[in-house]
Amino acid sequence: MEKEQHRFIFTVRQRFNSNPNVDCFYKLVSPSGMSGDEVKMMTVLKPGWESETLKADTHAMSGMTLRLRFNGDLYQKVLLVRSTVDLSAEELEAYVVMKYNDGELDEFLKESTI
Repeated sequence: MEKEQHRFIFTVRQRFNSNPNVDCFYKLVSPSGMSGDEVKMMTVLKPGWESETLKADTHAMSGMTLRLRFNGDLYQKVLLVRSTVDLSAEELEAYVVMKYNDGELDEFLKESTI
């Protein structure tokens, strides 16, 4: 089994009587599953790396959360998907539409909720 390499946060817009679409999409840049030794090594090699990296991810998450407040047609959760391949927003949207057409969208959204 391959280790996840990519993580994406996104929101889904579901308008009445139409296919859902990916509204916001962001590839997380903070490393996933780093060991303590790896974190120490990165800190020695590039001091302050964690604040830069985490700040970018935090800003993206905050922006998506804010959009949820003002857009009632969005699924009211920020979602996370993990992948072994790099995805585009269009590829993820095609997957979301497939889940919708198969009647499995609710289950997928619940599993993906952060």
